[in-house]
Amino acid sequence: MAEQMEWMIEPLGDRALLILVEQMPERSAIAHVRMLYDRLQAEPEAEWLELVPALASIAIYYDPLAVSYAECRDKLRARLQKLPRAAAIRGEIKRIPLCYGGDYGPDLDHVAEQAQLTVEEAVRFHSDTEYVVGMIGFVPGFPYLMGLPKALAIPRRDVPRLSVPAGSVGIGGNQTGIYPFSVPGGWQIVGRTPLRLFQADGEPPCLLMPGDTVKFVPIEREEFVRMEREDQ
Repeated sequence: MAEQMEWMIEPLGDRALLILVEQMPERSAIAHVRMLYDRLQAEPEAEWLELVPALASIAIYYDPLAVSYAECRDKLRARLQKLPRAAAIRGEIKRIPLCYGGDYGPDLDHVAEQAQLTVEEAVRFHSDTEYVVGMIGFVPGFPYLMGLPKALAIPRRDVPRLSVPAGSVGIGGNQTGIYPFSVPGGWQIVGRTPLRLFQADGEPPCLLMPGDTVKFVPIEREEFVRMEREDQ
């Protein structure tokens, strides 16, 4: 018989509740959140307005005129009790072309210096790693990628940039991430991808989803320009 999963449910304001995964390793928590989100999205309750997954939780926004917190909680709790533990999921494997350094990665030299590596070694460390999408946040389509090698865990910039180009890949502490739009940001930028991370009319709109596995594939500037042109 499959072992049942333990979940915690807490109120989140006056029109939402929060489902929390029990304490467990980070990647296991991501797997459980992905499993639960997929199942709840497939069969939502009529009074639910929106489901928002995070690293180890899911927020459910509901219509307070249609259902009380207690009613929403009890109905959800009954559904959760029927769910088994999630298998160790890998999600979809996404290969992200990435042009490192130069104008596309202005902080690569600094990252390599702080990590006491050559630029080539820093690129190899970053691109040889398989990352897991922990959650999407900050702006639509921005993936927080877990699994960054400890050697590359460099603090954010002291002074954020007023504008980081779309597609920029940065390092912020023990995570790496990809900017889907041109927005202000303080992560250390090591490269840029020509892929679009978010398209409002796409289905789904985000290229990456929590639980997906990401592998960066180094490309040269000429390849970046060609792929960017073809994607327009």
